[in-house]
Amino acid sequence: MLVARFLAFGDVLLTLPLAETLHRSRAVASVDVLTQRRYADLLVRSPYVRRVHTSDPGVPYDVLLDLHTRAAPLRADIEALLGRVRAGTRIGFANPWQRTADGRLPTRRWDEHAVEYYARAAGDLIDGPLATGVVTIAPSDLAAARDLVPPGAVAVAPGARYRFKRWPADAYRRLVQLLAARGVPAVLVGHSFDRDVIGQVGGAPVLVIDDDYRLAAVLRACGVVVANNSGMAHLAQVAGARVVCVHSHTLPAMWRPWGDGHVNVTGAPGPCDCPDLTEFETPVPCGLAIEPATVVDSVVELVR
Repeated sequence: MLVARFLAFGDVLLTLPLAETLHRSRAVASVDVLTQRRYADLLVRSPYVRRVHTSDPGVPYDVLLDLHTRAAPLRADIEALLGRVRAGTRIGFANPWQRTADGRLPTRRWDEHAVEYYARAAGDLIDGPLATGVVTIAPSDLAAARDLVPPGAVAVAPGARYRFKRWPADAYRRLVQLLAARGVPAVLVGHSFDRDVIGQVGGAPVLVIDDDYRLAAVLRACGVVVANNSGMAHLAQVAGARVVCVHSHTLPAMWRPWGDGHVNVTGAPGPCDCPDLTEFETPVPCGLAIEPATVVDSVVELVR
């Protein structure tokens, strides 16, 4: 079968638990993925994904599982690509070929994690528990990553695509200071587009890496990662690290790092000054007032 997901970074990473679950199913012989080129090198590291395509596969599939909700329209070229895929059956929520009996598209429940939502789209093809989706990091790459970080350091990733998802830079700066006082060094990590935010935090070594696989190796080498609820939190999870996830205007039930062993920290509900909120984000607790001491306690507990 072919699993299709193009947007966005965290959503694409959350297809890996589904791919592993499908691979383990007696109903599925193999799982391929169709996605953006920038995600291919990381996704192919999953031992449960046979092949990653970034253009028309050119071969027929028994099943195309389209995981795009189309709550926001896809680009015309992506829709055209999905339309060219040859598949005996097309399944998934909110795709142009499948609707409910009354003509509406099934929607996600507020208490349903994205991985569970994806699994519901796959329906009867799943015959076992949902998997973790952790990628394989070669021992040599893990050793090289360990050489880049201070001994015993935790990774701190202050970036996020949307500003309202970011815990303030001042809070991250205080977090780094409090960790140092507790004997836990930190390293600031992220992609190049996170550089400005990382620079506002300061106080720790910086690793800016755009290669997602190399970045995953660094997160795995650190073992514990503090991140906003963003693609970095999900990258840490599939890398096999444990995450202290700071939620702002995102629901842990839907978007927490998948699996056990992680800590989710949320703020109190109420009005805030975050810009560009939609009607769905406004009622969800803001993270601006989360105390750094609370996050530090969770980090130290995981380190122990």
